[in-house]
Amino acid sequence: MPTVDERANRERVRRRTHLVRLRTSATNRIFGLLTQWGMRRSLKALRAPDALEDLVKEGVPAVWRQSIGTLLALIADLDAQIKPLEKELRVHARQDERAKLLMTIPGIAELLGLTFACEIGDVTRFPTACKLVGYSGLTPRITQSGVSSRIGQITRQVPRRCAGPPSRRPNRPTVRPAPGIGCGLRSRPATAAKPTRPKPRSPAKS
Repeated sequence: MPTVDERANRERVRRRTHLVRLRTSATNRIFGLLTQWGMRRSLKALRAPDALEDLVKEGVPAVWRQSIGTLLALIADLDAQIKPLEKELRVHARQDERAKLLMTIPGIAELLGLTFACEIGDVTRFPTACKLVGYSGLTPRITQSGVSSRIGQITRQVPRRCAGPPSRRPNRPTVRPAPGIGCGLRSRPATAAKPTRPKPRSPAKS
């Protein structure tokens, strides 16, 4: 079980992730509103003091301008909450030995390294790398029929089970397929059927 400090760091990281997702969603909605009128503006250009006035000159109606103004205010509020949180997380990342080790990987900085360290926890609790990848959800489970998929060969087929109680089945003889059929191997060549001789007719009785 993670300690209280570990859970606190996880909550800080997840809070920042949630706020960043909200900011990204608001930014994408602004771009979608501008696309309706055939316009493209960067977020930096829209934050300029006279940005909304330029939208008036471009012929954007007031309803769309109000939506864009509301979203810009929301993004500014989220930035004001994310900035001190990131500053706090960087301090914790410099104190975490696991995060400092992860930061030696190119492309991983303080915030991403602390996120990995908090979400994974003690890496020694995973016996293999496959267990770690499965825990992180990077390899989705494949539920389909057949022995192959677009990502390669399926080594194991898990039989599907119904959620209800097992139904009684009549005792029927089990018919097993010939070797090689249904498993991707060559089937045995079919042998020619033996010709049957017609039975001699008995003489008619008078």
